Amino acid sequence: MIISRACPTCRSSLKLTQKDLFDDRYGSPGKHSVFSCPKCGFGKTIPGLNRQNIGKFYARYYPLSNENPKEM
Repeated sequence: MIISRACPTCRSSLKLTQKDLFDDRYGSPGKHSVFSCPKCGFGKTIPGLNRQNIGKFYARYYPLSNENPKEM
């Protein structure tokens, strides 16, 4: 897997700003690193979630309501 370290907003190089963080709010497993853009301030975790897993992740770890999106 190729991981892009270019800012998706301004295309500058992202820099590692936080390493080996853990989720103490929702308890998602693993450690996460945050890369930030020194030019525009955009930040992201690398690696991020892929399209197949992002819905499952938010459904499990960010259940902010009991609404079913299919019923909305």
